[in-house]
Amino acid sequence: MGELWNFIENLLLAESWPARWLCGQWTEFHGWLYIISSVFIAAAYFTIPGYLYILVKKRKDFPFQNIIWLFIAFILACGLTHMMDAIIFWYPAYRLSAFLLFVTAIVSWLTVLGMLKYLPQLMQMRSPSEMANIINERTAELEASNKSLQKLNLDLDNYVYAASHNLKSPITNMEGLLTLIQEEIENGILPDKILLDNMQLSMQRVRNTIQTLTSII
Repeated sequence: MGELWNFIENLLLAESWPARWLCGQWTEFHGWLYIISSVFIAAAYFTIPGYLYILVKKRKDFPFQNIIWLFIAFILACGLTHMMDAIIFWYPAYRLSAFLLFVTAIVSWLTVLGMLKYLPQLMQMRSPSEMANIINERTAELEASNKSLQKLNLDLDNYVYAASHNLKSPITNMEGLLTLIQEEIENGILPDKILLDNMQLSMQRVRNTIQTLTSII
């Protein structure tokens, strides 16, 4: 515990070690190659989380946002370790470097566990080509259904026309027969049996048409 508290208390101190430039025999080319490469890697690691942050903020419906936040933390931590690698050439804060590595290790394994949790769901995600095939299949099904509905509407229109014609003709006939029967009754004459038979025939035609309609509906 004493070493731990000593480590924490002196976390930012660098007096215990020489700067990295003074450790070994660094040439200008070798040292600056190491420094510039570390800085560029760190810059990339700091930029990528910015894009991921924009993604999760702009796309609230984007799945697996928790794992995206873990990746942001992981990439930022890696960037800090690379930046610290460059700083140590002048400021040898090796305690701080070790602490950043420890934090990066924890975040890395949290990301690994997060990936392990979401991996089954990620494996079930459709590829763009699969989604395109599904969309094409659904579109074909909808087009077929639409054609069936159009044919059904046409058949229904034809049936309604035929039904209305079958009803209109006997009703018109009955109206004429009723007029004749009414005239005969007004003149004190019993209605002719032929008129009554025709009336009954027209009523039967109406009844048959109605029964046909109700059986279909």
